[in-house]
Amino acid sequence: MNLPDPAYPIFGVSYTVDSPRPHWSTELALAETALDGLIDHLDLLLPYGTLSAGMRNVIKTALTEMTNSTRIDEAQKPQELVELAVYLFIVSPDYAIQL
Repeated sequence: MNLPDPAYPIFGVSYTVDSPRPHWSTELALAETALDGLIDHLDLLLPYGTLSAGMRNVIKTALTEMTNSTRIDEAQKPQELVELAVYLFIVSPDYAIQL
């Protein structure tokens, strides 16, 4: 198996077997500008555009609450938003059930 060499970054990120890290540049940009854009983007990537209106509202409400939170450092907020959004998509029934 050919594993990435940590000495040579892929898309500007060094990967190791013990700590793979996703490349979130598109998602981070969307998290900083428009939550609806982030949700639309992840909807296409994860459940292939089948996210229900009810689940969309759940995800948007959670992300809006995090955006308004003062408990998270402003510099870390986009990263936290992306991670929460991806988590919510992955645990949603719309992602788990592919028709």
